[in-house]
Amino acid sequence: MSYISMIAPVASKLLDFIFPPITNQFGYLFHYNKNVKNIRELLEKLQDKRSRVEGGYVAKRNEEPIESDVERWLTKVGEIVEKLRKFLEDDAIEEKKSCFKN
Repeated sequence: MSYISMIAPVASKLLDFIFPPITNQFGYLFHYNKNVKNIRELLEKLQDKRSRVEGGYVAKRNEEPIESDVERWLTKVGEIVEKLRKFLEDDAIEEKKSCFKN
């Protein structure tokens, strides 16, 4: 039995574990601008949804108490929006764009 026939199955299994994570990382680099654009679009949709919920919240606030889950949701959305804004405005984005132009 040759060494190659013994090593081939092990090498094949090893590549099955190593190759997907590497290709995923390259995918993130190659699709960086597209991913940032998607984040911007999703952020805009989230802000629109928050505005609609807040509008209903203000309208009902005078008549009845607002459910605690709505208040928690608005707080959580506010935190997410703030984090995404900081990410999108971060100077690191410009640095990354200059390194990986599509």
